[in-house]
Amino acid sequence: MDNLYDYTHAYIFVRRALLSPDRKLKLAATLGLGASRRGLKWGNMARIGFSLGRSTRIWKPGWWTLSTAVEQHALWDDPTFKLDATFGLHLTDRLKTFVDLETSQRKGGSDTLTLRGSLAWDTGRGAHLVFGVEAKDAAYRAIGLRAGIWRSF
Repeated sequence: MDNLYDYTHAYIFVRRALLSPDRKLKLAATLGLGASRRGLKWGNMARIGFSLGRSTRIWKPGWWTLSTAVEQHALWDDPTFKLDATFGLHLTDRLKTFVDLETSQRKGGSDTLTLRGSLAWDTGRGAHLVFGVEAKDAAYRAIGLRAGIWRSF
């Protein structure tokens, strides 16, 4: 059965800094390509976006970012617009934690609000392993898992 609310996506992306690395405020562009699934149907997807952020310190060193993106999925005609806010802390030299608040909107689709908490473990080899949980409120409510790799080049 083709359940319209079953949705999954995976993509690979590259991010490029647009300002001098010496500046406190960081600006970056992102381009991603991947695939998405809605029900039993699979299709290609592309994502382009921009992020603004900087490091901060509360009781531990951390960072914040504001990101915006547009995604185009082969499974529907209209693009999806996203706005995200992230706040993170360095718990130790190798362990980070962060919280994301993600909003998305698509013409003819439902508005979505997602709250995600994650941990990132520095492997010591130029990569972080990322694991998290998320709660999503849209035309349906869902709880999901997040897994990923942050790679430095």
